[in-house]
Amino acid sequence: MKNYFLLLTLFLLPITLLSQDQSILDKYVEKVNENKTLKDSISILIIDYKKKKDGYDSTILNLKTEKETLEDALKNVKDLKERKALTDRVTLLESEKKNLKDSIIILNSLHTTALNSSDQKYSSLQKEIDRLKNDEKITSTSRRKTLIHLQEIYNQDEKLIFKQDIKSFKSDLAICNMLFPEEKELNKSINKCIKIKESETLLSNKFGKIEIDKNINELKKLLPQTPLLTELIKDLTDYESKNGSVKKLINQLEIINKVKVIGTDRVLIEDKQKEVFTTIYFEIAYAPVDLNRYTYLRDIIEKIQDAKRLNIDASLSGVLNDL
Repeated sequence: MKNYFLLLTLFLLPITLLSQDQSILDKYVEKVNENKTLKDSISILIIDYKKKKDGYDSTILNLKTEKETLEDALKNVKDLKERKALTDRVTLLESEKKNLKDSIIILNSLHTTALNSSDQKYSSLQKEIDRLKNDEKITSTSRRKTLIHLQEIYNQDEKLIFKQDIKSFKSDLAICNMLFPEEKELNKSINKCIKIKESETLLSNKFGKIEIDKNINELKKLLPQTPLLTELIKDLTDYESKNGSVKKLINQLEIINKVKVIGTDRVLIEDKQKEVFTTIYFEIAYAPVDLNRYTYLRDIIEKIQDAKRLNIDASLSGVLNDL
């Protein structure tokens, strides 16, 4: 019986260790993401402070300039009523300038307090990350198994790799950086996957030429250039023309829309409905726009169809602004 319990304990020990390790890894990933969010918020805090401070400084400079101009004007004004008005204005400007300087002192104090608090949180989180990174519970056995698992994932066919979402890729990258900083190729493979996933999301967003061109150039630098990567580069390159095709469709429908039929003969309404939806159908069926790929354009076309189903005379100018 003692031997039985000994064997059971030996069997369960690795499972327990792996479970502990996974908990530590999950905690590590959570803290890394939390730290990145905090770092971003600190940057926003600094930018916001600078913007407000520059605004105060600019206003103070303008008040100073106006005050000096009025003081010069006072030297040549003899009318008592006019002099009093100018003097009152100078006094008011001086008061406003003092209030702004007081506001800057308060702003500096609040900014310093908020920044110190954020810095302390950031430092505390970084210590927690370092502690988790060096936790002795992460055994060499589980490290080896984790590495093998990651290598198996990123050595398989790319279509299987990309069944994962970007959150999984980022978690894998955090684990790789934590446990296997020497595995440069693995790190490179995961970063490549993250970049591809991030670039794919552009097809779900409104077309933006600058962002698209930037991502195309970055994707072209990724090696090796696999079929999936080549296809994505082509899709991003073609987005502008696909976007233009949907604009062309809207312009065609707006030409048809010049003839209003609501409130007229039923036959005229049906004829316009047929013309509108036939135009949409042929654009979808024959134009080279893969609506499963260009999901933003798909949503636009669905919006067009919904608008026309509700009111065949509906204007599409608002939809055109979405492109």
